Amino acid sequence: MIFDSLDFLKGLETEALPLHFGTKHKSAALKIHRRSNMMLNPLNPSHLNRIDEMDADMITLNLEDAIAPSRKKEALYNIGLFLSHLKQSKSFIIVRVNPLGEGGEEEITFLNDFGFDAVRVAKIRNHTQIAQALTLLDPGKELHISLETKEAFQNLSTLRIDKRLTTANLGILDLLT
Repeated sequence: MIFDSLDFLKGLETEALPLHFGTKHKSAALKIHRRSNMMLNPLNPSHLNRIDEMDADMITLNLEDAIAPSRKKEALYNIGLFLSHLKQSKSFIIVRVNPLGEGGEEEITFLNDFGFDAVRVAKIRNHTQIAQALTLLDPGKELHISLETKEAFQNLSTLRIDKRLTTANLGILDLLT
């Protein structure tokens, strides 16, 4: 467990955020084979509190479509709070951010100081957006993208402009729409 008790979170209003962030910074995940990925809602502190004990190869902290717009800042600060107290984790930790132009830039900039392994940017369309995300992202972290548009799928062969772009996730339902 990251915190022995989550009682300090009870009764806090969104306006009270951010809480004091810690100074811990987990080392990069060493697993090469990544087969399982657990997606967590950062509005659930009891789930975040166990990311140091989970056996999933990857853990994705989802800021995008699972979070109502009115609670995105709260979810972002929850991620910062828990990651800043995380000493170690066996899992490769990914933070799924909103699309660029819809809050993704601010989320990446805020998260850079915390210990995680990759950012997954939603609804990437072209290599210009990849370059923008890489400029924002700390050089020691990977970039993952979500292919959720026909433009991205058609441009797939031109998107890998940097070795830090390691993963393209296929958003099949978005593509079918």
